[in-house]
Amino acid sequence: MDAVNQLLSNQVGGQPQSTLMSQSLTGLTAQQQDTIMILHAPNHWVTVAATEGEVIYVDSLRPHQQISPYVTRQLLQLFPQHIGGDGKLTMSVVPSTPQTNGEDCGVFAAAYATELLFGDGRRGLQAAFDVPAMRGHLEQCLEKQQMSPFPRRASKGAVVSLR
Repeated sequence: MDAVNQLLSNQVGGQPQSTLMSQSLTGLTAQQQDTIMILHAPNHWVTVAATEGEVIYVDSLRPHQQISPYVTRQLLQLFPQHIGGDGKLTMSVVPSTPQTNGEDCGVFAAAYATELLFGDGRRGLQAAFDVPAMRGHLEQCLEKQQMSPFPRRASKGAVVSLR
């Protein structure tokens, strides 16, 4: 996921960070500009994005999974400018297409990030992704060193590829 975060930061213009830093004493570097990033949760990956006015959180297991203290710590490190006087981070938990199995959370996190970057914004987070094609698409993005929107199913079951 660090490779995906690197590509996202290149395309957004932000500062790349390693998810490994979230486990260090110093933690992640605060972001002062628009950001789209994948964070590590316990045995899971989630997508976050921030603009000057808002932080959003996207999780392929929501609403069934709570935001862990580990992810909360990362969010507070990344977005201190969004912490209110009460010490709480204000953010929107955005509905998304749920993952269909137990191992594709990273692929879905990457798909959400590209929807926020190139696609239909929040509406794209609920896309009918072509799940069997998602992992191969992510591999192609990594090979090309550029993220692009993930393929979707057409309403009648045909596959639509967005490139």
